[in-house]
Amino acid sequence: NSIKNKELDKLFFGVSNSNSDLLKSINKYDQFSNGLGWIGTISSSGGVNNLETYKMYVANSDTIDYTGQIVDPDTIKILIDSGWNWIGYVAIKNQSVNDAFGNYNVQPGDLLKGQKSFAIYDATLGWVGNLKFMEPKKGYMFKTTLSDTLVYPKSGMFNKNINLIDEQEQLVKQYALDIHKFKYTMNIIANANLCEFEKVGNYLDVIAKVGNETRGVGRLENEYFYLTLYSNLNQEAIELEFRDEYGNVFIVTDNINFEANKLIGSISQPLILTTESASENCKVVTNGIKKGLNAENNVLAYPTMVSNEINITVNALNNGTISVALFDITGKYIGNLYNKININKGTTELHYTLENNLNFQNGAYILKTTFDNNNVYTNKIIKIDNK
Repeated sequence: NSIKNKELDKLFFGVSNSNSDLLKSINKYDQFSNGLGWIGTISSSGGVNNLETYKMYVANSDTIDYTGQIVDPDTIKILIDSGWNWIGYVAIKNQSVNDAFGNYNVQPGDLLKGQKSFAIYDATLGWVGNLKFMEPKKGYMFKTTLSDTLVYPKSGMFNKNINLIDEQEQLVKQYALDIHKFKYTMNIIANANLCEFEKVGNYLDVIAKVGNETRGVGRLENEYFYLTLYSNLNQEAIELEFRDEYGNVFIVTDNINFEANKLIGSISQPLILTTESASENCKVVTNGIKKGLNAENNVLAYPTMVSNEINITVNALNNGTISVALFDITGKYIGNLYNKININKGTTELHYTLENNLNFQNGAYILKTTFDNNNVYTNKIIKIDNK
């Protein structure tokens, strides 16, 4: 983990390099020649730097073994420019993205992306996305609107490494996505419009394809899909489809035209992916929210990100009464949305306008719905400004 390795031939000693293997930084590159070794602007400008990220194209799979001195992350300053930066991660323990950027003046909309996943900074929620942790030996691309200095915290030397379960890696393997075939990525924050008869089971995936080749995959997580697409060509048309745990496939009506490093959608305004069925004459429900409603008493509140109106779907096995109370994230009682209202057996739709009674401030809240003073169901919502 020493900061620089000036001689690439020594760094890659023992690696099975081939003619035309390529090492690339954000603005420099080296190429391997069977007769000359590694040559190019990376070598001529001081070599590889741990503060940066590099992309490498090789003909043969192999492993790089290297040694060096451990560096204290909070003594290392990484200069960040407005726009894209290719940054290294100099800590020796993995850290959550929130912790890793704890010393940095993060701006809303800042984007951090790895090879398979990404995270975006939201002023209310912090870092959100399917990139949860930064890990040693991995590099990242970081886009920001602010020029500043990034210093990773000292805890990156001492924290116990968390045994990460890389769900995105599992999805990549499940759908046979070969990410190493492609030079470029783009990212999408999306949610889904599905007909209520389209059952999604316990999970719902979105798969990006060109022909029969998988070009991206994401799983619905707290209302959102965080999807990374792969291509070697800008403006390549990529098709999308949903697939549930039972193998049912629902085709998304619109294609995505690939554009390298572009982000489509946001937390407050995600891209809405609509199925062929949902574009016709059916009752559309967002994010498959009605899964399991026929099994038992159930309550679902949506959307998760609320600006003007909360929609509450209540499924009751019998006639009765319900009350819906609002609490802040600490458990403090705010007030009642509904108090002992009568509902009939079956599905009841409720729509609560935020301006009605309660003084909603931006932030996270818990809705507690009580059936006949007995069964209690909770839903988390987040109040955001109306866009």
